Amino acid sequence: GRHTALSTTNKAMLHAYIVVVVVAVAYAVLTAEAATPNSFGTIRTLWATSGEDNFQGSVAMGPIYGSGRPDFTLVRTGGTYVCRNEGSLLVSWACPRVYSSSGGNFGAVASGRFVNQSALVADLAVSTSMPNAGVLKNVYANGTFDYAQFSASLNAKWLASGVFTTGTEVDLVAATATEVLVFVNEGGGSFPLQRIVYTSTAIRTPCLVARISDDTLDDVVFAGVTGSGHDGIWTAVANGDGTFTTVMIAEAQDSSLITTAFAAGNFGGFGPGADLVFSTTGTNALYVLNRTAPGVWGTPTKIFTAASNPASLTT
Repeated sequence: GRHTALSTTNKAMLHAYIVVVVVAVAYAVLTAEAATPNSFGTIRTLWATSGEDNFQGSVAMGPIYGSGRPDFTLVRTGGTYVCRNEGSLLVSWACPRVYSSSGGNFGAVASGRFVNQSALVADLAVSTSMPNAGVLKNVYANGTFDYAQFSASLNAKWLASGVFTTGTEVDLVAATATEVLVFVNEGGGSFPLQRIVYTSTAIRTPCLVARISDDTLDDVVFAGVTGSGHDGIWTAVANGDGTFTTVMIAEAQDSSLITTAFAAGNFGGFGPGADLVFSTTGTNALYVLNRTAPGVWGTPTKIFTAASNPASLTT
């Protein structure tokens, strides 16, 4: 019948269509294979500043506007700004200021679902040199926030989020010039409980949040000056109740070796917990620290020497 049979003309048109599709697919494959390896295209400036109103170096990523794409939050002298991810680098990203304090420069920012764990958007935690620290509760998903202070004395150089207790709430860890502290989230972005994890004459930043033990909790890795005046690397393993077991796992043999960056990954060590890689000044080298048993670490192994000191690491 007319609904089941193709005319000679229709068959010819269908064959021509198939040929066109095949040629188009073949061309796409060939051009894809001919692309330059490791080509990342043009570097685009999302936002630039000049003068004294400079970026402070702390950047956080998280879905602020609810699009499912990570937006960029950064701090500069004038306040906290969010660059809205438009899904393309071919268009301009708006970077409005979302919070400014009555005094003090902004020093650190972190993102996390502090208020509602099932929310599609992330909240922000900020710290200024006033000192002052608070949570920007993202209850509107439109770039406006409700601010709630959780510390009137915190002057953090570094902030990060992590789950450090057996609850489901997202907690905060901060590093000042001399202390590493954890703020336990008791629900709704409220952080009344402050734990001092470690005190030193100098804490190096940035620190690291990673799962270096074999449970489901996050832990903290940081470096600081020991009693001998040398840099030491510590692990603060979360016990699940807001407390930590803090152990030094490596110490530099020279005061010129200053730890500058950390990263975590499975580099062939023991169990599911992460191993560590870190960089130092003085040698401009990268070292790997492997776990050899639960809570036991081997000797740092140099794996690479750079022409200059690596300022950051990631895996």
